[in-house]
Amino acid sequence: MQNLRQSTVILAVASLVRCAPMVTVGQHAPCSADAADAGLDASVADASDAEAGSDGSLDGSTDARADADVSERDAAPPTVTRARTAYIVNSTSNDITVLAIDDAAVARRVQSLSTGETPYGVTADRDGRRVYVANAAANRVTRYDVDAVTGALREAGATAFTGASFVALHPTGRFAFVTGFTPGDSVGAFTVDPSTGALSPTGAPIAAMTSPFNAVVDVSGQFLLYATSRAPFTMNAARIDPGTGALSAAQTIPAGTTPRYVAVDPTGRFAYVANIGANTITPYAIDRATGALTAGSPVSVPSPRGLVFSSTGRTLYASSYAADMTGSVAAMPVDPATGALGAVTTTPTGGRQTFALAMDPGGRWLLAVHSASNDARVLSVAPRSERLTAAGALVPCGTGPVAVTVIDRLVIER
Repeated sequence: MQNLRQSTVILAVASLVRCAPMVTVGQHAPCSADAADAGLDASVADASDAEAGSDGSLDGSTDARADADVSERDAAPPTVTRARTAYIVNSTSNDITVLAIDDAAVARRVQSLSTGETPYGVTADRDGRRVYVANAAANRVTRYDVDAVTGALREAGATAFTGASFVALHPTGRFAFVTGFTPGDSVGAFTVDPSTGALSPTGAPIAAMTSPFNAVVDVSGQFLLYATSRAPFTMNAARIDPGTGALSAAQTIPAGTTPRYVAVDPTGRFAYVANIGANTITPYAIDRATGALTAGSPVSVPSPRGLVFSSTGRTLYASSYAADMTGSVAAMPVDPATGALGAVTTTPTGGRQTFALAMDPGGRWLLAVHSASNDARVLSVAPRSERLTAAGALVPCGTGPVAVTVIDRLVIER
């Protein structure tokens, strides 16, 4: 019998720090050598049994069925492994750190590769097939293909955009939106090639703004939400054309001092902005019909940066980039009716100056990235209380890590 030929099925879930997870399935090389051998054996058996059963008995067909049953029993069960991969961009060393995270939430470094100058943002597509990195000083978005089994990256192309600081992807995967930090001062819309992931401009960019840094698409795919992080400080919602992906002029309201990072809750009813100059996080109610924003009461968090939700949407987590160089994550319960944030609890991470966060798509752990100590750490999430506990050791990154995203893949090998 020949060796069993491998058949692999990949189920990929992208954790876009700020997007809802989606699922897709792809299959490769479904044929196996054992199946071919079984067919050959069955043919030989049929010929022999037909000869033996020429007297009109049913022995031949009975033996053929028995051979088929034995072949099925001999087939080895598939091997199922879960592969979670984190991608961290390092803005000082201009590279990407790739971490593999196992079922025990232990992270290990598996790849480091250079990227364009000053990477500020990293985003994975909904299928987990591609990763986009916004390189601000290089004025481009760099596209990478993801190896389906190992999670390793391979550069696949780039798209020019002045001051590119972040890439937000539409829930359908058809459109991408890029914020241009100063000197770009604009937000651009792009179509996504379904085969290659390449970006092509669609519509005119929204221009004449002051340093839009981070953006997110609401779960309905109707609005792009972003803040301008230099005066005048504003929170904005631009309508997305469902056919072309082009952006309409944004609705704008005043925001806190230096608003930079934005998140939308899983229901799409509320948005949250980290005001790094005011040391606060402000909730906003989103009118689902018009995109109009209504500000709620801000909550104090020392120099908040990255914002992510628990998988249930009941808790908002924020990285705290504290001036005393300590590393911590703030957790706040979310009122499901009003979006208001409750009392803040803080969990130390062991690193220095927590900058970015990514949630496991399964909701079991959180990855915290530290820009002063140049490392990352996994924190476990309690199933009911959603409290955090430092779970793994600090894992080295490049220099100046500022953003992270996670892809979750289920690999089935036959």
